[in-house]
Amino acid sequence: MKSIVKHLMLGLVLAVSLAAMGRAEAAEKYRIDGQVWGWYQQYLRNIGNGNKPGAFAITKDGHGAFYSWCQDIRCVAGPTYSQDALNYCEREYGGECVVFAVRDDIKVEYEIVANAPGAATQPAFAFLHRVFS
Repeated sequence: MKSIVKHLMLGLVLAVSLAAMGRAEAAEKYRIDGQVWGWYQQYLRNIGNGNKPGAFAITKDGHGAFYSWCQDIRCVAGPTYSQDALNYCEREYGGECVVFAVRDDIKVEYEIVANAPGAATQPAFAFLHRVFS
């Protein structure tokens, strides 16, 4: 009986620890630069401020972004917009990315920071889904 109680307590402690770790990870704040914020505004215009499907991913350092969207409400089925944006972001920037927003719903904590003086500017990468005919 004592062994069962001991195992239950150990399991409870482990579950609470894992839950706390998950909350800490989810609460990570990403620092995005002004250029990435500008790309997000461009993405919002492309999706009609949430009226069309799409997703916006950023690099973990906040200096790169990739987005995926559909010009219409009906698009060819396939991987999700979030997965597309994430995959292409990681491929283009060669590092880990996170989904910043789905449609116009921002999914992470963030803050906008000033661009570094003399920082190179580059375009945001985008992937357009095909529309059903």
